[in-house]
Amino acid sequence: MAKVALVTTDSNIAPEIRDFFESVEKMGLEWFMNQFRALAHHPWLTQAIHGLMQAYYAESVVKRKYLELAILMVSRLNQGNYCVIHHARPC
Repeated sequence: MAKVALVTTDSNIAPEIRDFFESVEKMGLEWFMNQFRALAHHPWLTQAIHGLMQAYYAESVVKRKYLELAILMVSRLNQGNYCVIHHARPC
């Protein structure tokens, strides 16, 4: 069981958090939703993460597959197993 309750769209949430969840889905980043639902308890943090995701995925001139490869390699170098699992392609 999670130590932090996940914020859901059925909860009474601020409009900016609801907009954030919608933009995550539009960017095709559903696999991050549990992380975002945990962070949504802090709207300022959610806004910061949203800006980072926008820069990485929506406004980048680098193809998405190369972004994913870079994220995967940095995560492996940093021994960030959580990120490695979420960015590696399933076999």
